[in-house]
Amino acid sequence: MAIDKIGQRRQREVKAVTAQRTGYVIGVDVGTMSVRAGVFALDGTMVAHAVQPIQIARPRENFVEQSSDDIWEATGRAVRAAVANADIRSEQVIGISYDATCSLVALGKDLRPIPVSPTGDPKWNIIVWVNYRRLKPTASCRHDKPVKGLSLRARPKPNLRIKRAELMSR
Repeated sequence: MAIDKIGQRRQREVKAVTAQRTGYVIGVDVGTMSVRAGVFALDGTMVAHAVQPIQIARPRENFVEQSSDDIWEATGRAVRAAVANADIRSEQVIGISYDATCSLVALGKDLRPIPVSPTGDPKWNIIVWVNYRRLKPTASCRHDKPVKGLSLRARPKPNLRIKRAELMSR
């Protein structure tokens, strides 16, 4: 019973603080095919949303690639559209949250895109999680051992599908 009273008291406190605050928060979700952005009131009500497609390249069978620049631009378009759809000013946004699918983004020391595509086009610098390309250099990699430059938390299985020599030389 005491726990119920504490919980009820906490709910009243949260509602009081929320009532005193004004503004909106934005949630951004980057998926495989699109970027989705939503504008939410502080009580959790979605006020507006927007969706922007993401380009995907399939230069060969089992090769699935994206562009980090394209995703960044689509994210900006989605957020701006959601704010416009909500009919609010950007100054009213007090927070933003960002979530994305797990894929490998290849960037060089200068943070410029490194091509992962057999076409050599640096635009395509992401190996998408659904990619199933196989390269000979990965045969020697064990998935339970760290590889220089790759974290075990960085999903080594898809990461090890690219040539180690290419990754480490850039």
